[in-house]
Amino acid sequence: MTRLEIEVDEGLAERIGAAAAARGVAPEALAAEAVARAFPARRSLGFISLGRSTSGRRAAEDEDMLAEGFGR
Repeated sequence: MTRLEIEVDEGLAERIGAAAAARGVAPEALAAEAVARAFPARRSLGFISLGRSTSGRRAAEDEDMLAEGFGR
């Protein structure tokens, strides 16, 4: 686990504290949950690497293109 400290304005700190109290969790836990939702882990598809590509691109680059809306 890595410790990350942030500064927020008083109003936001109060809203986080109130929401945390309503859920019965610590404000730090609620803030960590919100940050995790805002920055989800990249999907890992290990089976993709079993194939062979002739395009020269890696699967991670294809994932980036899809995330940017390729083909929409």
